[in-house]
Amino acid sequence: MENSRVFRNDCHIEGLLSPCHPSVVCEQKGLVLPIAAFLAYRRKLGASAETLRRDSYWLAEYWDFLKSKGYSIANVTERTVLEFIENGAKRSSNVTFLRKSDASVSYLETLNTKRDLIYSFLYVLEHKLQLIEGVVSLSGSQRRGTLSMKDRVRVSIGIAGDRQGDEIRTALRAAKERSRRPRPTPSASQANEIIAAALKWRGEHSPATYYLFASLQNKAGARAGGVCDLTVTSLTTCLLEEIQNQIITPIPHLAKLSGNSPERNAVRQAVIDSLKALRAKGRKFVFASVIEKGKPARGLPIPIELCVELIEYIWNERADFLDKRATAGHPPSPDYVFLSQTTGNQYRRSSVGRVLKELFDATGVRGSGHRLRAAFCEDIVRELYLREKAKNGSHYDADTILLLAAEYLGHRDPSTLRPYLNNVLKQETSLEGQPVIFSDDDAPKMEMIARALAEPGLAADKLRQILWKVAAGLSATSM
Repeated sequence: MENSRVFRNDCHIEGLLSPCHPSVVCEQKGLVLPIAAFLAYRRKLGASAETLRRDSYWLAEYWDFLKSKGYSIANVTERTVLEFIENGAKRSSNVTFLRKSDASVSYLETLNTKRDLIYSFLYVLEHKLQLIEGVVSLSGSQRRGTLSMKDRVRVSIGIAGDRQGDEIRTALRAAKERSRRPRPTPSASQANEIIAAALKWRGEHSPATYYLFASLQNKAGARAGGVCDLTVTSLTTCLLEEIQNQIITPIPHLAKLSGNSPERNAVRQAVIDSLKALRAKGRKFVFASVIEKGKPARGLPIPIELCVELIEYIWNERADFLDKRATAGHPPSPDYVFLSQTTGNQYRRSSVGRVLKELFDATGVRGSGHRLRAAFCEDIVRELYLREKAKNGSHYDADTILLLAAEYLGHRDPSTLRPYLNNVLKQETSLEGQPVIFSDDDAPKMEMIARALAEPGLAADKLRQILWKVAAGLSATSM
């Protein structure tokens, strides 16, 4: 008997784009419709592409197990689910029960997760899609053998007693805590070293692509999923909101500005000049919508300098890649900024993480791509803290800082950012004085003055006297 296979293609589900959406196909009967209906339902509720991919493979295994045993999806019972789990939650295998000392909590948790997926699958088919009847109930069993969402079958790996999971988990957690090494957040110099290394990296994509991966995580606080989800349309919409009133010519879709012609060159230059003018007025970020971790769309704070680099990437490298695919007769690619060189589809989140991990390893810096985002998170919290303290002194409001930071960073729960504020406060204990806010242009000069004042000697005393005279003059003028 042939096993079911999983295929992945971009598709739309009631108008919602589902990139790399999985389909489970049985060679004898074609598309497995119950699984297809379940995956579509999950996608409508916001499940990520990676979650759907995992679920599709696990459900394919369960579907093949049912076929091999001659069971129907319409008459699944507790016994058939338990039989599948005791078989290792595989199509077919010989399971050797583990001794207590050998038991792995990760294996036990995987079995539990697969069990919960089966229950969710059957529940959706019966109570949401009405494709089956009398298989799973919400509370107690309606009849002997009927599945109950409230009282699910117990997963066992050969250890007697109900405490097996707790005992294993407690022992492993204790061992893990003793050997735990906290993942460090890269310093600014380390982050710049990783970004510089990306420009020299050789892989599937050009160095510019890897540079933008690292920059979006470190300079814009994007998660790997946000990097993959960034689209040309979202950047176009961002520009229309920010700079269209500064340009006489209407801004078309950014992808339509690629190519070399006098008209396009003029519009491109007007877009770049308008962004630079926006930066000169003190604006630091523009916001493009992305979806991360299956959550609602959020505005990704992209530094204007990085936005210019992204736009030029769309007009050059991305446009060249699409031209080559069109010449070779490939179908049109989706709207994402970053496309796989192999398939022309959306770049996968796991691939972004793998590339950045390789960059960390190559530079000898501990951490991963997500720690680049952590560095940005800490910078945002630090900037908001300094602004709040410069305005209110010791009466600063920590809740206000965390709420604003959560809005910038796409966190639903502001309290999850508290560790970043704690780090900032720890760093402040090694410093003296009060924070003062300067513009980005003036800050380097003021930093030099502050360092000169901190140096002992006659030069610092003279400089201090000059500054006092200037401050006294300004004070008298303002009265």
